[in-house]
Amino acid sequence: MYTDNSGQTDPPLAFHIMKFAFQLFKKPATKLSPKEYCTVKQHAEQEVFLHDMILSSEYASGVVIPSSVIDYTLESLKNEYSKEEDFFEYLSENSLRLSNYLDLLTSDLKVEAILARVAARDSSVSNREVKEYYHIHQDSFFIPEQRDVRHILICTENQYSHLPKDSALNRMLTIYSRLLDAPYRFDEQARRYSECVSAPDGGNLGKVKPGELCEELDSHLFMLEEGEISEIIQTPFGFHLLYCEKVYPAQPMVFSEAYLKIHQILGRKKKLQSCREWLESLFSLH
Repeated sequence: MYTDNSGQTDPPLAFHIMKFAFQLFKKPATKLSPKEYCTVKQHAEQEVFLHDMILSSEYASGVVIPSSVIDYTLESLKNEYSKEEDFFEYLSENSLRLSNYLDLLTSDLKVEAILARVAARDSSVSNREVKEYYHIHQDSFFIPEQRDVRHILICTENQYSHLPKDSALNRMLTIYSRLLDAPYRFDEQARRYSECVSAPDGGNLGKVKPGELCEELDSHLFMLEEGEISEIIQTPFGFHLLYCEKVYPAQPMVFSEAYLKIHQILGRKKKLQSCREWLESLFSLH
């Protein structure tokens, strides 16, 4: 139970401890180690103080949180617990009624809305600023290496296939042996045997960037040379073959390609700076 200096239950402190326990350590506060609890409590106390200042500021005037947003957020928070009963048990342990919790949750959402309102001040980004950023950081903007790839999948025994694992592997070995000497047949073999959704298109997955495929396939694909077929790759879905048709080397982005990304970067920076300056002004008043 979380109390103030008079020994009375402090609902805001309990609320924020509850929140930071999941944000920082992904578990309920009752499961924290003493060291973890001290860290969480320190963050919670600072946030209670900060939120009090924000909610009493002029920017808080007229901020209303729709009930649908409150309901959605509450359900998301309940889902952090293995059972809904655990959530309500935690409220009870800290002398928090659901009505108290909803009031505090609403205040928390109001703070987010107020900060968003503050961040929107003077957050416009000019073309000149974007151009200056591009010229200074031009080396940071490039199009990563990409590859045209085709894919064959033979599923192992699961909801996708009736084949036992050994039969699936034998089928893939047969396909693989055909393709080693005739990679140009990949399209045909994919259409005939692949159980991937890309089969009707000859296994064509199009132009792929690093990270777009699952880790096992991604690591094999970006080791292939142009025109090379991978070894047989096993994943929980089954057995796979990849064919790297074409390699597109990494290349710098021209200004028009980098524009939107830079605009977003500068916009976020301006919003953060606006919030930081506003919060500092609040502290100067206390």
